[in-house]
Amino acid sequence: MRNTTKTMVLAPRCARHYNDGEAAAHGEAAMALNVREQEQSLVVTGQPVQRGTIPTGHRLMLVDNGHFFTVAAGVIYCDGTAVTQSATDVLAMHRVGSGIVVVNATGLIHLRYSGNTVVETAVSEAVPQLQLTMADQFTSQQQLAAVTFAEPYTTWAAPLSAADEKTIASNFAMAWKTASTAITSVGAYFTPLMACYGVRLHDDNYLWISNPTTIGLTTMANAQQVAANCVTASSRYTGIVAATLAMSAYRVGIKVTSGVGEHWLPLVKAIDVFVTTQPTIASQSLSYRCAATHGTSRVPALLYGWQAQSQEQVLAQLAASGWSMVATTTDLASLADGRFVASNVVRVAATATDVVSAPMVGGATLTREQVEAIARGSSEVAPVASLVRNGRLYTASADGHLAMTAQGNALATAQVTHVTGAQVLALAPVLRPLYSGGFGRYAVYMFTNEGIYAVAQSAQGRLGEARLVDRAVIAPGCVPVDGDRDVYFVNRYNSLCRLTGSAVEVLLPGIGEVQALAWDDCHGELHVLADGGETLAVQASGHYSRRTVAASQLYNDTSHALAVTAQGEVLDLTHENDAQQQVLYQSHPIVLAGQCAVPRSVSWCVISNAAQVALSLHGERGMSCHGFLIGRLRVNGVVRAPLAVPVVSSPCRSVRFTVDGTALSGTVIATLKIRF
Repeated sequence: MRNTTKTMVLAPRCARHYNDGEAAAHGEAAMALNVREQEQSLVVTGQPVQRGTIPTGHRLMLVDNGHFFTVAAGVIYCDGTAVTQSATDVLAMHRVGSGIVVVNATGLIHLRYSGNTVVETAVSEAVPQLQLTMADQFTSQQQLAAVTFAEPYTTWAAPLSAADEKTIASNFAMAWKTASTAITSVGAYFTPLMACYGVRLHDDNYLWISNPTTIGLTTMANAQQVAANCVTASSRYTGIVAATLAMSAYRVGIKVTSGVGEHWLPLVKAIDVFVTTQPTIASQSLSYRCAATHGTSRVPALLYGWQAQSQEQVLAQLAASGWSMVATTTDLASLADGRFVASNVVRVAATATDVVSAPMVGGATLTREQVEAIARGSSEVAPVASLVRNGRLYTASADGHLAMTAQGNALATAQVTHVTGAQVLALAPVLRPLYSGGFGRYAVYMFTNEGIYAVAQSAQGRLGEARLVDRAVIAPGCVPVDGDRDVYFVNRYNSLCRLTGSAVEVLLPGIGEVQALAWDDCHGELHVLADGGETLAVQASGHYSRRTVAASQLYNDTSHALAVTAQGEVLDLTHENDAQQQVLYQSHPIVLAGQCAVPRSVSWCVISNAAQVALSLHGERGMSCHGFLIGRLRVNGVVRAPLAVPVVSSPCRSVRFTVDGTALSGTVIATLKIRF
């Protein structure tokens, strides 16, 4: 009779959910506890190494150089010592450069190390109080030559001949140029300006810039027309007499009210004063009027000059202008004495005002966008999400504004831009090139109530508008984590998802509400803390195993994956101690035959130095007969070789393999075989 015995070989894997367990690949588990996949086998995990403790009831926010930064009742602690108070909920803490940044619901709190302690660095204490005003006002006068008309006029009315208009315009242009050049050459101005001042750090990034103030509006009168009386002969108008162009001018005055805070002195390099480019208060086109009478002499006169701009037009030019440095001081001690000491600044004792007396050579310039970004960063738009990438801190407000700091310096804001109209929920780094969708360069993912966006970035590092990647919406309160160049998050349907480039994959559907995620880079696992306190370790393959880590918190950054117990013990998930662990592996149903088959023997391959486990084989034969025991082998001690066990069973459609008990970490559950 022909031998019809068959042998099925399967590699055990961690758990994966299936509505129909028979659809699972052979060896996939329905339940797994304290195991991880390794080389087509399962290995029993160890117990995480304890790295320290935090006070009970504290929330771990940051691990930096062995220091634990925690929060409890709005107070920020470092290693259990109170540092400062946060008026609103603390959302995150980051190490950026040499400082610590606390992100709360209203803005940022900056901390720094001072010896062995941590102190708050209040930005307001770094800001001196300066008043930028008009000062040293004077008038620059230029003579406008008399003009003899090419042909006398019998009546005094516009228009004049083209030749006369050209002569008058030429005379006025020469006088205007001479007067304006004389003013600017001595560091003075003849038009309105906007002025501001900034606090510059030693890396030449700006910590803070004041709101612009408008000065010199009275110089709008420089665009008024001048008057020249007419020359008459034989009742005819033959020309105009000489006139005077008087241009009022001023210099920028700096009045110091207070200086830089004492503990900021080592951090601040200079205080810089900026003004906008001088606007055009009058166009270079002649405007004139033939007045029948003018002044007290009541004689005919010509009123002429350039076409004046309105005040609204001038202010619009100022708002769109770039900024140039006109004065800078590194003498911070003199600021405390009420002096702004610079090479091109003189003191006017009568008014106790320092005046910019000459143009600054080689002064820095800032664009309008840079000033707006720094000024807006100084006012700290309320963030809802934050991220550190490539040494830059990114913070996003709920209304779609994204702020980016200077590299390695969270005190200096490099750019603030509106990137999306959707409500922002979270940020994550873009770790892979986005080949599809035409995204080009990229900076961060922005998770919103409308989907996931990628924020565009120019070759010069400037942020652009966000572009939609996927319609998946992150669950409220979920903080995404990155691992192995992917980003993991929980969507609004409580499914664990993986974002790879521009593609979203559901790893674990219906996982339930999740408190936190943490990526273990050493073992390539994602730890998931469920709302009920259960901890799962999800493999990159999507398979998972429950863990007996009694965690109440998870902490994750690029260097750490930590769990915190209710007692405040800080456990390092990336490093494990050997321990006798509770172990469970139960496979999904493995179909032997379409109808039924009779199991003949089973071979277990368990390698362990100390195992107390039951190796069980259960059979199933439909809904009315399932889960019945076919054979069980108890192992107690050292196991070094496969265990082949004959079994006697009635026919069954499918079988399940189960390993249940305790085993030393490092125990291997390898290839399983069944003959039927």
